[in-house]
Amino acid sequence: MGRKSTKSKILDAAEKLFAEKGYEGTSIRAICSAARANVAAVHYHFGGKECVAEAIMERRMEVLSVRRKKLLDDLFSKNDTPTVRSLIGTLVLPLAELIDSKGNSGLAYVKMLAHLFNERPDLIWTVFMKYNSDNRTRQAEGIVRALPHISVEVLDRRQTLATAAALHWLANPIYFTMEGPDVIQRPGGTEIVSELIDFLAGGLSAPLTKVASNSVENKNSSE
Repeated sequence: MGRKSTKSKILDAAEKLFAEKGYEGTSIRAICSAARANVAAVHYHFGGKECVAEAIMERRMEVLSVRRKKLLDDLFSKNDTPTVRSLIGTLVLPLAELIDSKGNSGLAYVKMLAHLFNERPDLIWTVFMKYNSDNRTRQAEGIVRALPHISVEVLDRRQTLATAAALHWLANPIYFTMEGPDVIQRPGGTEIVSELIDFLAGGLSAPLTKVASNSVENKNSSE
């Protein structure tokens, strides 16, 4: 195996730091120290911290998008209106499979995404849509068809909540028992992922409460 390039060392070091400390909590200097590189090297290869984060996301995003497309293709080849659960699976499964196959490096990537979703949603959205624009449209349209009694506006918000919950839980696989918190050792395992998809599908499909329904109706009437 050949020696890693300086560029690869910077990306690997930054991914671990973003996963541990978040985007805002990680400095260029800390990345350089971990990668044993100088600040000039970061600016030469990337230009700044934002570009480092984008480059890390892009290293795996294309593979994830190809996997997501395959899942969507399989669904829509069988049914024009797949179930909400199966559509949510196309969001969760590629990330869970990454963690299961790549171990700590896959988990670090998902942890970084979870931090970016909260701290820099503009960055994660830019890279996500670069590779997943068609996937996102197909998934969203499928959910709208599967849940025609819920407004598109509400479903958009629920899909955002589902994405946030999926990233957070896959990145921090902890659940609480009567004895206290317990860390799940294989967050990408089949049974745990199935439970997560069940939970997210239930949230997307939940009937609107009267308060929420009135809020949507009032907004629509005012427009």
